[in-house]
Amino acid sequence: MKNIIIYIIIILTIQSCNSKEKKSSSSSQNEYYTCSMDPQVVEYKPGNCPICKMALTKVTKNNNLEVDEIAVSEQQIKLGNIKTSKATYQDISDENSITALVKTNEALSNSVSVKVMGRIDKLYFKNENDFVNKGDKVFELYSDELNLAKQEYLLAKQKKDQFKSELIDYEQLVSSAKSKLLLYGLTEKQIAGISSESIALNTTTFYSQSSGFISEVFVNEGQYVMLGQEVMKLIDLTSIWVEAQAFNNQIGEVGLGQKVNVLFPDYPEINQQTEVDFINPISKSNTRLTQFRVTVLNKGNALKPGMIAYINLNKETKKVIALPIDAVLRNKNEASVWIETGKNKFKTVMIEVGIESNGMLEIISGIKENDIIVVSGAYLLNSEFMFKKGANPMEGHDMSKM
Repeated sequence: MKNIIIYIIIILTIQSCNSKEKKSSSSSQNEYYTCSMDPQVVEYKPGNCPICKMALTKVTKNNNLEVDEIAVSEQQIKLGNIKTSKATYQDISDENSITALVKTNEALSNSVSVKVMGRIDKLYFKNENDFVNKGDKVFELYSDELNLAKQEYLLAKQKKDQFKSELIDYEQLVSSAKSKLLLYGLTEKQIAGISSESIALNTTTFYSQSSGFISEVFVNEGQYVMLGQEVMKLIDLTSIWVEAQAFNNQIGEVGLGQKVNVLFPDYPEINQQTEVDFINPISKSNTRLTQFRVTVLNKGNALKPGMIAYINLNKETKKVIALPIDAVLRNKNEASVWIETGKNKFKTVMIEVGIESNGMLEIISGIKENDIIVVSGAYLLNSEFMFKKGANPMEGHDMSKM
């Protein structure tokens, strides 16, 4: 009898130990220790973080949650400003923005040049960016060749008035001498005023045939100049060119006459719609870039060459599921969002994204219409997941393979 009692006591002791071991094992499965500074650290007993040496924090697992799901408190939702919104279909435009540069409209540029050899005795404008009106005096030129042509014109005119001959056509001589003076750059008014007194002045004044800002002055006073040599260059800024470059695999998206929007960061209020009026037929082989250009009106000459601009290439609008950019967490080739799965419960979902426009991002796959998406506070949920689970919620996913 005594042996039976001892045997029963031994069995009960063994069962008690097994029960405690199961309890301890169950407890260890539901609890672990991690570091608030280094959430990747996971231990199953108290101690210090091997990285920062801080005391590990005890975390109790919630067995009602899925692997990629977490629960947060009302206080965390308020402090983290966690907000949600339904995923809906929206109109979104595949808009490609290309950085561009404001340049002078060369079609409106004019050169003030010398049409007869001589010496620049006086420059009326010497500084770049000065504005020249049409008809303003630009320079005075001393030219033996021009003075001789004026003398010939004066003599031909005098002989025409004094002599009448059937053998000599003085009218033709006057006309030829006048044509030469016009070719040298004199105006009709200057030619009409030629007299013996004007020839004695030796120098001839030349006037601007157009208006514009001086972009460059090429000569100095006292300098001898040759036929056709530039004195200065005038630019008209009433319209300007905006030039951009696109990669060769993108240039197919750009066509002559295509409507585009042009924006200027220095003048946000200026937003002009125009069209592509030039595409360079030659690509830069070393950069694989092709140049294209648009022309923009420049009211009040506010836009200056050298300014930065953005050309937005508008494409067809399509209806897609779209989310605010801040709702999407992106890392290299990965993208994810947080979906509300219940009261204060959230789940991370990998998604594939498409085009971006006006602060919205197209969602190609991963969520469906009416899913409740976290649009604010997603980063807090990410941090909370790493703290509680000891792993990155995007780990093991690759958006490029979706």
